[in-house]
Amino acid sequence: AALIAGTVPLLLAFSWAGTQYAWGSSQIIGLFVVAAVMLTVFYFIERRATEPVLNPQLFGNSIFSVSVIATFLTSIGMFGAIMYLPLFIQGVIGTSATNSGAVLTPMMLGFMVSSVVGGQIMSLTGRYKVLALGGFVVAAIGMFLLTQMTVNATNGLVVRNMVITGLGIGVMMSLFTIVVQNAFPFRQLGEVTSSLQFFRSIGGTIGVGILGSVMTNRFTSSLETNIPDSVRQLIPAGGMSTLANPQALFSPEATGRIRDMFTSMGPQGQDLFNQFMLAVRESLTTGIVSVFQVSLGVMIVAFIVTLFLREIPLRKAYHDEPAEPSNVPGAQPANARGASATPVMTPSNED
Repeated sequence: AALIAGTVPLLLAFSWAGTQYAWGSSQIIGLFVVAAVMLTVFYFIERRATEPVLNPQLFGNSIFSVSVIATFLTSIGMFGAIMYLPLFIQGVIGTSATNSGAVLTPMMLGFMVSSVVGGQIMSLTGRYKVLALGGFVVAAIGMFLLTQMTVNATNGLVVRNMVITGLGIGVMMSLFTIVVQNAFPFRQLGEVTSSLQFFRSIGGTIGVGILGSVMTNRFTSSLETNIPDSVRQLIPAGGMSTLANPQALFSPEATGRIRDMFTSMGPQGQDLFNQFMLAVRESLTTGIVSVFQVSLGVMIVAFIVTLFLREIPLRKAYHDEPAEPSNVPGAQPANARGASATPVMTPSNED
Protein backbone atom coordinates (compact mmCIF):
# COMPACT_ATOMS: atom_id res chain seq x y z
CA ALA A 1 0.00 0.00 0.00
CA ALA A 2 2.83 2.41 0.83
CA LEU A 3 4.58 1.58 -2.44
CA ILE A 4 1.43 2.23 -4.47
CA ALA A 5 0.71 5.42 -2.50
CA GLY A 6 4.21 6.63 -3.33
CA THR A 7 4.63 5.61 -6.98
CA VAL A 8 1.18 6.56 -8.30
CA PRO A 9 1.44 10.27 -7.29
CA LEU A 10 5.02 10.29 -8.62
CA LEU A 11 3.97 8.96 -12.02
CA LEU A 12 0.94 11.27 -12.17
CA ALA A 13 3.15 14.26 -11.39
CA PHE A 14 5.53 13.48 -14.24
CA SER A 15 2.63 12.73 -16.60
CA TRP A 16 0.68 15.90 -15.85
CA ALA A 17 3.53 18.39 -15.33
CA GLY A 18 3.99 20.76 -18.23
CA THR A 19 0.79 19.66 -19.97
CA GLN A 20 -2.28 19.75 -17.73
CA TYR A 21 -0.55 21.69 -14.94
CA ALA A 22 2.56 23.85 -14.71
CA TRP A 23 5.64 22.29 -13.12
CA GLY A 24 5.45 24.78 -10.25
CA SER A 25 1.69 24.43 -9.68
CA SER A 26 0.31 23.39 -6.32
CA GLN A 27 -1.10 20.18 -7.86
CA ILE A 28 2.27 18.97 -9.15
CA ILE A 29 4.21 20.04 -6.06
CA GLY A 30 1.57 18.38 -3.89
CA LEU A 31 1.90 15.11 -5.82
CA PHE A 32 5.69 15.19 -5.44
CA VAL A 33 5.38 15.85 -1.70
CA VAL A 34 2.93 12.98 -1.21
CA ALA A 35 5.18 10.69 -3.25
CA ALA A 36 8.26 11.64 -1.22
CA VAL A 37 6.49 11.09 2.10
CA MET A 38 4.97 7.73 1.16
CA LEU A 39 8.17 6.40 -0.43
CA THR A 40 10.04 7.36 2.75
CA VAL A 41 7.44 5.45 4.77
CA PHE A 42 7.83 2.52 2.37
CA TYR A 43 11.60 2.58 2.86
CA PHE A 44 11.33 2.25 6.64
CA ILE A 45 8.68 -0.45 6.35
CA GLU A 46 10.92 -2.46 4.05
CA ARG A 47 13.88 -2.04 6.38
CA ARG A 48 11.94 -3.92 9.06
CA ALA A 49 10.11 -6.44 6.87
CA THR A 50 11.12 -10.09 7.12
CA GLU A 51 10.48 -10.60 3.41
CA PRO A 52 10.49 -7.12 1.82
CA VAL A 53 8.77 -6.43 -1.48
CA LEU A 54 11.68 -4.22 -2.59
CA ASN A 55 14.66 -4.79 -0.35
CA PRO A 56 16.58 -1.50 0.24
CA GLN A 57 19.59 -3.55 1.32
CA LEU A 58 20.06 -4.73 -2.26
CA PHE A 59 21.56 -1.32 -2.93
CA GLY A 60 24.43 -2.28 -0.65
CA ASN A 61 25.73 -4.15 -3.67
CA SER A 62 27.31 -1.57 -5.99
CA ILE A 63 26.75 -3.78 -9.05
CA PHE A 64 23.02 -3.74 -8.35
CA SER A 65 22.97 0.03 -7.70
CA VAL A 66 24.82 0.90 -10.89
CA SER A 67 22.71 -1.53 -12.92
CA VAL A 68 19.47 -0.05 -11.60
CA ILE A 69 20.51 3.50 -12.44
CA ALA A 70 21.77 2.52 -15.90
CA THR A 71 18.59 0.54 -16.63
CA PHE A 72 16.42 3.40 -15.41
CA LEU A 73 18.20 5.85 -17.72
CA THR A 74 18.15 3.41 -20.64
CA SER A 75 14.37 3.15 -20.35
CA ILE A 76 14.03 6.92 -20.55
CA GLY A 77 16.17 7.11 -23.66
CA MET A 78 14.53 4.11 -25.29
CA PHE A 79 11.00 5.41 -24.85
CA GLY A 80 12.13 8.79 -26.16
CA ALA A 81 12.94 7.08 -29.43
CA ILE A 82 10.06 4.63 -29.56
CA MET A 83 7.31 7.10 -28.67
CA TYR A 84 8.31 10.04 -30.84
CA LEU A 85 9.84 8.53 -33.97
CA PRO A 86 6.41 7.52 -35.37
CA LEU A 87 5.21 11.04 -34.55
CA PHE A 88 8.11 12.48 -36.55
CA ILE A 89 7.58 10.11 -39.47
CA GLN A 90 3.87 10.77 -39.65
CA GLY A 91 3.77 14.49 -38.84
CA VAL A 92 6.98 15.80 -40.40
CA ILE A 93 7.69 13.42 -43.28
CA GLY A 94 4.00 12.85 -44.00
CA THR A 95 3.89 9.05 -43.97
CA SER A 96 0.54 7.44 -43.15
CA ALA A 97 -0.17 6.20 -39.63
CA THR A 98 0.06 2.56 -40.72
CA ASN A 99 3.39 3.00 -42.47
CA SER A 100 4.83 5.15 -39.67
CA GLY A 101 4.36 2.21 -37.32
CA ALA A 102 5.92 -0.18 -39.81
CA VAL A 103 8.97 2.06 -40.11
CA LEU A 104 9.81 1.17 -36.49
CA THR A 105 10.46 -2.41 -37.60
CA PRO A 106 14.18 -1.78 -38.36
CA MET A 107 14.70 -0.46 -34.84
CA MET A 108 13.00 -3.52 -33.35
CA LEU A 109 15.19 -5.75 -35.50
CA GLY A 110 18.21 -3.81 -34.26
CA PHE A 111 17.06 -4.45 -30.69
CA MET A 112 16.81 -8.18 -31.28
CA VAL A 113 20.01 -8.60 -33.28
CA SER A 114 22.22 -6.68 -30.85
CA SER A 115 20.60 -8.37 -27.85
CA VAL A 116 21.32 -11.84 -29.25
CA VAL A 117 24.83 -10.97 -30.45
CA GLY A 118 25.63 -9.18 -27.22
CA GLY A 119 24.52 -12.19 -25.20
CA GLN A 120 26.72 -14.49 -27.25
CA ILE A 121 29.74 -12.20 -26.87
CA MET A 122 29.21 -11.98 -23.13
CA SER A 123 28.87 -15.76 -22.88
CA LEU A 124 32.06 -16.37 -24.85
CA THR A 125 34.24 -13.72 -23.23
CA GLY A 126 32.75 -13.51 -19.75
CA ARG A 127 33.04 -9.72 -19.98
CA TYR A 128 30.09 -7.40 -19.69
CA LYS A 129 31.34 -3.92 -18.74
CA VAL A 130 32.96 -3.18 -22.10
CA LEU A 131 29.86 -4.50 -23.83
CA ALA A 132 27.62 -2.18 -21.81
CA LEU A 133 29.84 0.83 -22.46
CA GLY A 134 29.95 0.02 -26.15
CA GLY A 135 26.16 -0.23 -26.25
CA PHE A 136 25.76 3.21 -24.71
CA VAL A 137 28.27 4.68 -27.16
CA VAL A 138 26.38 3.25 -30.17
CA ALA A 139 23.02 4.36 -28.71
CA ALA A 140 24.40 7.86 -28.10
CA ILE A 141 25.64 8.03 -31.70
CA GLY A 142 22.18 7.00 -32.91
CA MET A 143 20.52 9.61 -30.69
CA PHE A 144 22.94 12.27 -31.93
CA LEU A 145 22.02 11.45 -35.52
CA LEU A 146 18.34 11.73 -34.59
CA THR A 147 18.96 15.22 -33.20
CA GLN A 148 20.34 16.31 -36.58
CA MET A 149 17.14 15.57 -38.48
CA THR A 150 15.29 18.48 -40.05
CA VAL A 151 11.93 19.08 -41.66
CA ASN A 152 13.45 17.78 -44.90
CA ALA A 153 14.42 14.38 -43.48
CA THR A 154 13.58 11.29 -45.52
CA ASN A 155 12.36 7.84 -44.54
CA GLY A 156 15.75 6.36 -45.45
CA LEU A 157 17.58 8.78 -43.16
CA VAL A 158 15.24 8.04 -40.27
CA VAL A 159 15.57 4.28 -40.78
CA ARG A 160 19.37 4.50 -40.73
CA ASN A 161 19.33 6.48 -37.48
CA MET A 162 16.80 4.13 -35.93
CA VAL A 163 18.85 1.04 -36.75
CA ILE A 164 21.95 2.53 -35.11
CA THR A 165 19.96 3.52 -32.04
CA GLY A 166 18.35 0.08 -31.85
CA LEU A 167 21.70 -1.70 -32.11
CA GLY A 168 22.97 0.28 -29.13
CA ILE A 169 19.94 0.02 -26.87
CA GLY A 170 19.33 -3.65 -27.66
CA VAL A 171 22.59 -4.66 -25.99
CA MET A 172 21.35 -3.30 -22.66
CA MET A 173 17.91 -4.93 -22.85
CA SER A 174 19.09 -8.16 -21.22
CA LEU A 175 22.67 -7.37 -20.24
CA PHE A 176 21.96 -5.68 -16.92
CA THR A 177 19.52 -8.42 -15.95
CA ILE A 178 22.31 -10.97 -16.36
CA VAL A 179 24.75 -8.70 -14.53
CA VAL A 180 22.61 -8.41 -11.38
CA GLN A 181 21.67 -12.10 -11.45
CA ASN A 182 25.36 -12.94 -11.60
CA ALA A 183 26.08 -10.80 -8.52
CA PHE A 184 23.65 -12.57 -6.18
CA PRO A 185 23.14 -16.15 -4.99
CA PHE A 186 20.58 -18.35 -6.70
CA ARG A 187 17.93 -17.95 -4.00
CA GLN A 188 17.80 -14.17 -4.65
CA LEU A 189 17.51 -14.25 -8.44
CA GLY A 190 13.77 -13.63 -8.43
CA GLU A 191 14.14 -10.78 -5.95
CA VAL A 192 16.88 -8.90 -7.82
CA THR A 193 15.35 -9.53 -11.26
CA SER A 194 11.92 -8.22 -10.29
CA SER A 195 13.49 -5.20 -8.55
CA LEU A 196 15.44 -4.33 -11.69
CA GLN A 197 12.30 -4.71 -13.83
CA PHE A 198 10.42 -2.43 -11.44
CA PHE A 199 12.90 0.40 -11.89
CA ARG A 200 12.98 -0.21 -15.65
CA SER A 201 9.21 0.22 -15.79
CA ILE A 202 9.29 3.31 -13.57
CA GLY A 203 12.02 4.82 -15.76
CA GLY A 204 9.96 4.28 -18.90
CA THR A 205 6.85 5.86 -17.40
CA ILE A 206 8.68 8.85 -15.96
CA GLY A 207 10.58 9.24 -19.23
CA VAL A 208 7.38 9.43 -21.28
CA GLY A 209 6.02 12.11 -18.94
CA ILE A 210 9.16 14.24 -18.97
CA LEU A 211 9.77 13.91 -22.70
CA GLY A 212 6.12 14.61 -23.47
CA SER A 213 6.36 17.84 -21.50
CA VAL A 214 9.56 18.79 -23.34
CA MET A 215 7.98 18.13 -26.73
CA THR A 216 4.78 20.05 -25.97
CA ASN A 217 6.54 23.11 -24.56
CA ARG A 218 9.09 23.29 -27.37
CA PHE A 219 6.42 22.84 -30.03
CA THR A 220 4.25 25.60 -28.59
CA SER A 221 7.11 28.10 -28.23
CA SER A 222 8.51 27.29 -31.67
CA LEU A 223 5.12 27.69 -33.35
CA GLU A 224 4.81 31.19 -31.90
CA THR A 225 8.13 32.03 -33.56
CA ASN A 226 7.69 30.19 -36.86
CA ILE A 227 4.27 31.50 -37.87
CA PRO A 228 4.73 34.34 -40.41
CA ASP A 229 3.35 37.74 -39.43
CA SER A 230 1.09 37.69 -42.49
CA VAL A 231 -0.61 34.59 -41.13
CA ARG A 232 -0.61 35.69 -37.48
CA GLN A 233 -2.47 38.90 -38.29
CA LEU A 234 -5.36 36.94 -39.83
CA ILE A 235 -5.80 34.54 -36.93
CA PRO A 236 -8.75 35.63 -34.73
CA ALA A 237 -8.12 36.62 -31.13
CA GLY A 238 -7.82 33.49 -29.03
CA GLY A 239 -7.59 31.32 -32.12
CA MET A 240 -3.90 30.67 -31.70
CA SER A 241 -4.48 28.37 -28.73
CA THR A 242 -6.77 26.25 -30.90
CA LEU A 243 -4.40 26.13 -33.85
CA ALA A 244 -1.30 25.39 -31.75
CA ASN A 245 -1.90 21.68 -31.94
CA PRO A 246 0.19 19.19 -33.93
CA GLN A 247 -3.01 17.24 -34.50
CA ALA A 248 -3.38 19.43 -37.60
CA LEU A 249 -0.73 17.22 -39.21
CA PHE A 250 -2.38 13.90 -38.32
CA SER A 251 -6.13 14.35 -38.54
CA PRO A 252 -7.68 14.96 -41.97
CA GLU A 253 -10.70 16.46 -40.21
CA ALA A 254 -8.57 18.96 -38.28
CA THR A 255 -6.58 19.78 -41.41
CA GLY A 256 -9.82 20.31 -43.35
CA ARG A 257 -11.21 22.71 -40.75
CA ILE A 258 -8.02 24.77 -40.77
CA ARG A 259 -7.96 24.84 -44.58
CA ASP A 260 -11.59 26.03 -44.67
CA MET A 261 -10.76 28.79 -42.19
CA PHE A 262 -7.92 30.09 -44.35
CA THR A 263 -9.70 29.71 -47.71
CA SER A 264 -12.55 31.81 -46.37
CA MET A 265 -10.10 34.70 -46.04
CA GLY A 266 -9.90 35.27 -49.78
CA PRO A 267 -7.74 34.33 -52.78
CA GLN A 268 -4.55 34.25 -50.71
CA GLY A 269 -6.12 31.75 -48.29
CA GLN A 270 -4.50 28.63 -49.78
CA ASP A 271 -1.06 30.21 -49.69
CA LEU A 272 -1.56 31.28 -46.08
CA PHE A 273 -2.73 27.77 -45.24
CA ASN A 274 0.45 26.31 -46.75
CA GLN A 275 2.60 28.75 -44.78
CA PHE A 276 0.81 27.82 -41.58
CA MET A 277 1.17 24.07 -42.14
CA LEU A 278 4.89 24.49 -42.86
CA ALA A 279 5.25 26.39 -39.60
CA VAL A 280 3.51 23.54 -37.77
CA ARG A 281 5.82 20.96 -39.36
CA GLU A 282 8.92 22.98 -38.49
CA SER A 283 7.70 23.46 -34.92
CA LEU A 284 6.93 19.76 -34.53
CA THR A 285 10.42 18.98 -35.81
CA THR A 286 11.91 21.29 -33.19
CA GLY A 287 9.82 19.70 -30.41
CA ILE A 288 10.69 16.11 -31.33
CA VAL A 289 14.37 16.88 -31.91
CA SER A 290 14.42 18.41 -28.42
CA VAL A 291 13.18 15.06 -27.11
CA PHE A 292 16.06 13.31 -28.87
CA GLN A 293 18.48 15.84 -27.38
CA VAL A 294 17.27 15.00 -23.89
CA SER A 295 17.54 11.28 -24.68
CA LEU A 296 21.09 11.84 -25.92
CA GLY A 297 21.97 13.53 -22.64
CA VAL A 298 20.42 10.64 -20.72
CA MET A 299 22.53 8.12 -22.68
CA ILE A 300 25.69 10.09 -21.93
CA VAL A 301 24.85 10.12 -18.21
CA ALA A 302 24.15 6.37 -18.35
CA PHE A 303 27.55 5.83 -19.98
CA ILE A 304 29.25 7.77 -17.16
CA VAL A 305 27.33 5.77 -14.53
CA THR A 306 28.36 2.48 -16.17
CA LEU A 307 32.01 3.45 -15.83
CA PHE A 308 31.56 2.67 -12.12
CA LEU A 309 30.19 -0.82 -12.80
CA ARG A 310 32.39 -3.47 -11.17
CA GLU A 311 33.03 -6.57 -13.21
CA ILE A 312 33.15 -10.01 -11.59
CA PRO A 313 33.51 -13.41 -13.29
CA LEU A 314 30.32 -14.83 -14.78
CA ARG A 315 28.97 -18.02 -13.27
CA LYS A 316 28.99 -21.09 -15.49
CA ALA A 317 25.92 -22.71 -13.88
CA TYR A 318 23.01 -21.40 -11.87
CA HIS A 319 23.97 -23.37 -8.74
CA ASP A 320 27.37 -21.64 -8.55
CA GLU A 321 27.76 -18.82 -6.06
CA PRO A 322 28.75 -15.29 -7.15
CA ALA A 323 32.44 -14.52 -7.21
CA GLU A 324 32.01 -12.18 -4.23
CA PRO A 325 29.45 -11.72 -1.42
CA SER A 326 26.26 -9.91 -2.39
CA ASN A 327 26.58 -7.51 0.57
CA VAL A 328 22.98 -8.23 1.51
CA PRO A 329 22.41 -9.44 5.08
CA GLY A 330 21.36 -13.05 5.14
CA ALA A 331 23.11 -13.96 1.89
CA GLN A 332 25.38 -16.75 3.15
CA PRO A 333 28.25 -18.24 1.19
CA ALA A 334 27.83 -21.60 -0.42
CA ASN A 335 29.81 -23.50 2.21
CA ALA A 336 27.52 -22.13 4.92
CA ARG A 337 24.35 -23.39 3.26
CA GLY A 338 25.75 -26.53 1.72
CA ALA A 339 26.85 -26.82 -1.87
CA SER A 340 24.24 -29.46 -2.58
CA ALA A 341 21.32 -27.27 -1.51
CA THR A 342 20.51 -26.56 -5.16
CA PRO A 343 21.04 -29.63 -7.34
CA VAL A 344 22.03 -29.36 -10.97
CA MET A 345 19.15 -30.35 -13.26
CA THR A 346 20.20 -33.02 -15.75
CA PRO A 347 18.01 -35.04 -18.11
CA SER A 348 18.07 -37.98 -15.68
CA ASN A 349 16.98 -35.78 -12.79
CA GLU A 350 14.11 -34.35 -14.81
CA ASP A 351 12.99 -37.83 -15.88
